[in-house]
Amino acid sequence: MRRTYRRKKYKPDKNVFKANLHIRVPEVRVIDDKGNMLGVMTTKEALERAQAGGMDLVEVNPKAVPPIVKFLDYGKFQYEQEKLKQKAKAKVKKVDVKGIRLTFRIGDHDREVRLNQANGFFEKGHKVKIELILRGRENAFVKDAIGMAQQFIADLKATVTDGELIIETPAKKEGNAITALLSVKKKD
Repeated sequence: MRRTYRRKKYKPDKNVFKANLHIRVPEVRVIDDKGNMLGVMTTKEALERAQAGGMDLVEVNPKAVPPIVKFLDYGKFQYEQEKLKQKAKAKVKKVDVKGIRLTFRIGDHDREVRLNQANGFFEKGHKVKIELILRGRENAFVKDAIGMAQQFIADLKATVTDGELIIETPAKKEGNAITALLSVKKKD
């Protein structure tokens, strides 16, 4: 039996700029390398002017009518766009969701340890998902379990020092567990 594999469709980056002969529209609005508007002209004429000045013709706004093109050094332009992308990527802060597991019959010391863990996660900027696992006959005491989870959240609110505790999803039953999602809004 012969296997067949599907090829993934090519998806270009959102910021792919057409340059020189790849611009396939009859008329374009031209901006020179100093930022001056030269007006609307044919693509062929604009390309000839750009090459006469030792520049490339780059389509910077294809959705305008007619599309806006600029005289640029295309290699340098691509390099600058890549640098901007890297800077934007570096500024984005990744937020992880960390889990804290509780049980229905948790001891006082273990509870304090979980509170300290949650505070440590909040200090690092993470969100915290609280799970109170119910086993066997404990499923009959859902209201008590939700009360325990809410008490844990209240204790956590009292111990958070560097911001305000935000309950993104309140304590509710999901399967055999009571879950809640919390985060901290930092003080300015």
